[in-house]
Amino acid sequence: MNDDKKKGLGAARDLMPILLEDKIREALLSLPKDMSLFDQYPNKENRTKVYRRLILEKIIDEVYKNIFTKLDSNSDVIEIEIPAMPSPWDLISSQFTAARRDFIHDIDLLNVGKDAELILSPVDQDLTPKDNYLTNDQKLLMMSLFVIRNRPKGVKLKKRTERVEKHTGIPYGTLKFMNTKLTPCIKKFKKQPSDLKHFTTSQLNYWFDLETIANPSGKSSSTKITADGGLFPILKGFSEASPYKGRKR
Repeated sequence: MNDDKKKGLGAARDLMPILLEDKIREALLSLPKDMSLFDQYPNKENRTKVYRRLILEKIIDEVYKNIFTKLDSNSDVIEIEIPAMPSPWDLISSQFTAARRDFIHDIDLLNVGKDAELILSPVDQDLTPKDNYLTNDQKLLMMSLFVIRNRPKGVKLKKRTERVEKHTGIPYGTLKFMNTKLTPCIKKFKKQPSDLKHFTTSQLNYWFDLETIANPSGKSSSTKITADGGLFPILKGFSEASPYKGRKR
């Protein structure tokens, strides 16, 4: 290929619009590495929160720029003005613009240890149905029990329980006790779900969801995801992001 053709192809590539997903990918790759935040956030849990907020902020920014900005004849970026008589889409657009502004405001506060003031702050009344809500601790406990029970053949219960304790911080005694109560509770749940002890309805429904994820066919054991192969890495990642608050000090 001669130089003229190469130059022509290069110019054509320059004129091609960049896909939004490519813009997002480039923006995310430009983020500072997790450990580069160590000096400011030595606590891993805090550092993870900040890093994930940065990811969301970058994605929102790229989506915003893709929808609400354009290039003028001089290739300068200018914002699109919303007309005086807005359409339904214009109204949504203005809400998105406000949401982006509020989101950035709140994460700036959260990243310095203050409470969110706008869209990331809770509503001023508790509307959560208690029976349908799972705390991070409850999710981590159910996932831990699932990993313990779905251990590979030959791995002893005590050894697996100790390993889960090490990775999650949930005391060995708690894991052992709750594991013994789980089977009778599941049996009772299938017959009389309104009268449960030790576990809530939501916890048991979460357990059944884990079973479906680990063995989607529900038939062949050959398709079943092993705890070490699929669930244990997820458990470790989950416990790092949402550490068990009742762990031993």
